[in-house]
Amino acid sequence: MYVITNGNTYITKSRSGKVGKTSNILEAEWFDSIDIANIIFQHAPSKTKGYYIKDLETCYVYKRYTNGKIKFPREVRELIYNNAEGKCVLCGRKITYDDMTLDHIKPLANGGKNTVTNLQCTCEACNKFKGSILPEDFRERVTEIFMYQTSENTKHKIMWSIIRRLLSLCIKL
Repeated sequence: MYVITNGNTYITKSRSGKVGKTSNILEAEWFDSIDIANIIFQHAPSKTKGYYIKDLETCYVYKRYTNGKIKFPREVRELIYNNAEGKCVLCGRKITYDDMTLDHIKPLANGGKNTVTNLQCTCEACNKFKGSILPEDFRERVTEIFMYQTSENTKHKIMWSIIRRLLSLCIKL
């Protein structure tokens, strides 16, 4: 469960949808997800200025950038980095914690959620390249690019034809 707070007061929402404030957490509006809580920021930017989303189970604080994106707490970022063993999950390169970017596995633009289970550790180049593509579409696109570029740049067309057939048995083309 999540609440929106500034540390002293909490955001409430009346039945008519009007946003208010209270110092009593029991009167606060409780949200099932970060995404639902984030909608309040969009509907009432002046009333939520200086507020953040707090996870009541973990006590994590999700600060909001001015562009509307949510900043995930260090503990969440470290968990994702450590689960990926410090490697970009898309290209496999070793990256430092400071160079890691968080990628939404199912992009927000495609209905993905701002949850820890929907985040993965990526390098900046792969994150930008993936954009808002679904994982299976991303793999397919990378495979198409690799096959085309290799075909165009090979000097041994017959050898490439044999290798291409072998690769097609190993990966879905």
